[in-house]
Parts: sequence; C-alpha cells; structure tokens
Amino acid sequence: MSVRTLHRLFQRQTGTRIGYWRQQVRLLAALERLARGDKVVDVAPGHGYPRQNAFAVMFRRHVGMPPALFHR
Repeated sequence: MSVRTLHRLFQRQTGTRIGYWRQQVRLLAALERLARGDKVVDVAPGHGYPRQNAFAVMFRRHVGMPPALFHR
C-alpha cells in the first residue's frame, strides 16, 4: 500500500488526518512525562521536537498554557 493510500484510508476510517493524530499521541505522551515531573528540556526531544521552543508553541496551542506552567 502506498503512503498516500494509507493516509486516505486512515482519514476515511477515523475522520482525522494521520499527522494530527500522531501529534495528539505525542502530546499525550509528553503530558504524562510532564505530570511525572520530567523537565521540558528532556521531554521535547523525545516526542519529535528537537527544539524546546517548537514544543512549547505546540503545547501552548493545544493545552492553553506553556509546558513549564503545566509542570508546576
């Protein structure tokens, strides 16, 4: 199956684009680590964000607060 076919089938069956779903899975895993007390600088690279700033922007967009505030 081609990548394009996979993307189309995924969206048809779930109603969500695969990129958005992947981002939500990464965010959920990051939230779990932050809730355990892991530092943002350690969490960001492990969830697809090589720069802490890019992770913080995505986090704020979806959660409504910066990851450092969530951590506290």
